[in-house]
Amino acid sequence: TNFSGILKLYHFDSELSHLIFSYLSQIEVTLRARLVDAFQTTQDALILHDPSVFKNKQLYWKNQSSIASEVS
Repeated sequence: TNFSGILKLYHFDSELSHLIFSYLSQIEVTLRARLVDAFQTTQDALILHDPSVFKNKQLYWKNQSSIASEVS
């Protein structure tokens, strides 16, 4: 093993991580959009504002608070 080999491996790992993260980000956005679409086409358009739909109420209210603070 030499420094050049380590550097090449580091650059490969960095590029691979960047590539994987970019695809995971796209997948996350797509899944989120489809989840919202599914809720809105099968339920009331404001279903995501109904805490009874969510299993974890504490997380729901935490997210609502976070969204409200970001909006303001």
